[in-house]
Amino acid sequence: MSHHFEIKKNIPIPALKPKNMCYRIPLDTMDVGDCIELPVFDVPMIKAAAAKMSNLKRYERKTFTKRTLRAEGVVRIWRVA
Repeated sequence: MSHHFEIKKNIPIPALKPKNMCYRIPLDTMDVGDCIELPVFDVPMIKAAAAKMSNLKRYERKTFTKRTLRAEGVVRIWRVA
C-alpha cells in the first residue's frame, strides 16, 4: 500500500510554550533560608517546581529541599545553599 503525502510550503511553525512556564515559581530569586509554600493538591505546580529545583541545582548550584505537610495542605520549599 502506497502513501501519498502532500508537501505544503510557507506554513508558520507555532511558538513553543514550555510546559513549566505557566507557573511563575520564584525559586531563582530566593536567598538561602527563604521558604515558599505551594498547595499540596496542585500536582502539576509541584512537578514544575521540582523540575525548576533540579535545573537550578544543575546549572546555578542552588540547592533546595521540600517537605509535604499534608495536615496544613502545603508543600514547603526551602533554599538551603
